[in-house]
Amino acid sequence: MSVSVTREEAPAPPATESIAADDRRALLDAATELFADQGYSRTTAAQICGRAGVAPELFDAAFDGTADCYLVLLESAAARIRDRVSTAALRYADRHFTERGAVVVAAFVGALAEDPRLARVAFGEPAEVSPAVRRQRRVHRRWAAAFLDTQWPPEPEAGERAARRRFAVAMATIGGMFELVADWTRHREESGADAQALVDDLTEFVGVVYTGRVHRR
Repeated sequence: MSVSVTREEAPAPPATESIAADDRRALLDAATELFADQGYSRTTAAQICGRAGVAPELFDAAFDGTADCYLVLLESAAARIRDRVSTAALRYADRHFTERGAVVVAAFVGALAEDPRLARVAFGEPAEVSPAVRRQRRVHRRWAAAFLDTQWPPEPEAGERAARRRFAVAMATIGGMFELVADWTRHREESGADAQALVDDLTEFVGVVYTGRVHRR
């Protein structure tokens, strides 16, 4: 006697959930275009809905205002970058910083180049941003500085003061890197600077900082 066993398939999500997910994606894509083209402060929820072809009440159901929508995009860009640079650093963990740093920079720029619009949203200079947006940008900048600090070779001097100096230099370095990215997102088309040009600029900048740290010892 044989017994046939049938595997129960997971129920498909309700049609309303699928539609809501499609609407959210459409809203985020429209928001990406508008934030990139005209900036955060000049973009309204009504404009996002109009570009996406979605009713305003659906925007209100998905996001707690324009700032919340912007934060979702900002976090999406940050998560992609964190994943790429962390993976690159781990893969080249046994290499000298000059080689590993170049690979990490290339991974960073590669994540940006996948969607230059999102890069402009994340690294542009939106005027009159909300306090929540400013806080989140600082969080991302401090994460980047802490990450860079772990990549530099250890210094002979230890202690709280030395650690604070290391982090301060890392923060300043990240600030310079982010400014180069912001300039690239604004002027890359008129200057003809492609992603490789940004890789070269960032690698040169980080290399100069690293050389200065080594010679200071």
